[in-house]
Formats: sequence, structure tokens, C-alpha cells
Amino acid sequence: MRTLTFFTGLLLFMLILCSCQSELENIKPLSPADHSPSSARIGPKDDGDPGPTENQESWLAFYRGFNSNKVFFARSSNGQQFSEVGSLGLGEQTDRTPTCVQLGDRIFSYYRGNTSHKFFMAFSDDEGDSWTGNWNVINQQIGAGPAAVEYNGEIFVFFPNNGSTTARTIEYWRSSNGFMFTGPFFPEVQPTTNNPDGDVQLARNVEMAPVVHNGRLYLIYVDEGRDIRVISTMTGNQTEWIIGINDLLSESTKDGISATSTGSEIVVAFTGRNTNKVYTKRATAINSSGGLNWNTRTHVGAYSNERPGIATNQSVMSVLYKDGGSSGNGHVQGDFTNLPGNTWNPIPWSSSGPNYFGYTSSGVSLMHVEP
Repeated sequence: MRTLTFFTGLLLFMLILCSCQSELENIKPLSPADHSPSSARIGPKDDGDPGPTENQESWLAFYRGFNSNKVFFARSSNGQQFSEVGSLGLGEQTDRTPTCVQLGDRIFSYYRGNTSHKFFMAFSDDEGDSWTGNWNVINQQIGAGPAAVEYNGEIFVFFPNNGSTTARTIEYWRSSNGFMFTGPFFPEVQPTTNNPDGDVQLARNVEMAPVVHNGRLYLIYVDEGRDIRVISTMTGNQTEWIIGINDLLSESTKDGISATSTGSEIVVAFTGRNTNKVYTKRATAINSSGGLNWNTRTHVGAYSNERPGIATNQSVMSVLYKDGGSSGNGHVQGDFTNLPGNTWNPIPWSSSGPNYFGYTSSGVSLMHVEP
């Protein structure tokens, strides 16, 4: 009887131990900054949006509040209807367009500080239901809003260097966790006939557009003459950037730009330099060295004087922007198209409740959250 009792107790102990081990494996590791008290939970709004549910598709848009300078965001389940959720709720302040990127299951928003002009970040592990951060993680001034992309398991962030002698130089930093960055790096491209020194000079105060396509990292930027150009790399290393065939898009703009990949094409969203029309322009890769074949631009049917944001889930492609037409009022509005088509349809907008967007005084960043 004692032997039976002993083995029964031992079996019970092992079951409890296995249960505890299973629970420990489900706990996500803390980030280097998870000890901070700077966090906020975003509750459901009056429009009844409960946030994303399991297996529900999610799109997120980020923009600067018109009067508050806070980082606001909106959510969609299909890329065709959006509702503003609110600000990050962390006391954040920015003076430029914020950016967004996904690394694993974590969503990051990076932005330039309103008065310090330094690089700040916030993150969410539940697709925007709650946010933690408002931390200065790159302790230097940056020349515009940052632009971020995930490439080979790292986050790359790009912005104009804000140094007094290199104010028109592209600068980028790398991170494997979204918090701790290595840099600065400055793209060095192979000299060409049109660029014998291999210099990459860009316009001041203009956001760039990094995009990953066919395993290559492309960086689309506005040069000092306001022309849109592209460089690319297969490694992300500072000395391994190249200028491919058709690096000049034959387009110009005075605002920031954004880009996405449909899997078969790169699509760039930008505003016309003199018209303020919101355009998209598509390209296919023509070789393994970053060469691109650009198609004719398409007018989305909108006007803006700030950076438009673009994203796709491979079936739907959406563009959001600050309304800047002749009767524009600065609200965030948008259009979408069903791929592979190129016919754009207005995204519904209302002054309150579902489909509501607030005002913005800058551009918009848009992302599709990968499951």
C-alpha cells in the first residue's frame, strides 16, 4: 500500500511539473525595455470596434494628429474600410509622418520627436489594443520622419541625416529586436557613368520608401533635384548597394513617398510635384541586379500635399493620404483597388462612428499585418 501511495504521489508531482513547464513556455520573453511603466491600453471606441479577433485580417494606418501632434492610428479588417482607434496614449509627440513595421508578432511605430527631432518608438503585441513605449532609442536628431521595413529578420530604419555637413545623406540603422539598433550606416553605391563618385544625395525633410521585393531590399528616395530614384542591396551592408537599370522613375515630387510589393510588382505611391495628384507607379524586376521596368503612372483620383501610405495583402491594395484637394479639409482619406487591376475606388469616410478618420497635418503610413 505504501509503495502504491508513493508511486501515485510521484505521478501527480510529474503531472504538475509538466503543466508548469508548459505554462512557462507560453510566456513571451521580455524586451530590454519591458520594465518601463510607459504603457497604455486602448479600449473600444463608441463605434463598437472591439479590435481584431483571432484569425481576423488586420490593417493599420498611422498619422500625426492635426492639433495634438500625437501619433494616431486606424484599423481595418479588409483594407477597404477603416475606423480611427485613437492615439497611442503614451504622451507621444511628433512633427512628421510616423512609420510602422512588423517583426514577428510585434508591431512597431517609429516617429520623430516633436521638439527634440530624435528617434522614438512604441510597440504593440496585440495589433494595437495596447501600446508600450515612447522611448528615444536612437539618441540623435533625424532629418525627417523615419521609414522602416523588415528584411531578413531585421528592422531597417531610414531617414535623412541631420548633421550640419551631411544634411542630405541617407542614414540607416539595423535592429534584430526593434529596440536596440546598430548604426549609423550610409549607403555606398558602385560608381556609374551618371554618378562617378557613387554619391547618394537626397532632398531635405522628405520621407523615403524601403520595400522588399523578390528577396532584395530596395530603397526609393527623392534626390536633391526632387526626382524619384532607387538603389538596392541583397545584404543590407553599407558597401553593397547598387544602382540598377532604370533607377530613375522619371517622376518628381516635393513630398515623402511610400512603396509596397504585390509579389510580382513594386508599387510606389507619391504626389505630383506641381499637381498634388496622388499617383501610383508599378515596376517589375528585369534582372537579378536590381534592374526594374517601370510602367506608366496612375492617378489614384485624389490630391494631397503630404506623403501617401500604401500597402497590400496581395489581393487588395490601398492608399491612404491627407486630403489635399481644392475642397480638401485635411482628413485622412483613401482609395483601394482589387489586384491585379488598377481601378481605384474611394474608401468610405464619415465624420463620426465607423469609417471615421481624423485630421492630420502630415502624411500617412499604412501596413497589412501578416498572420
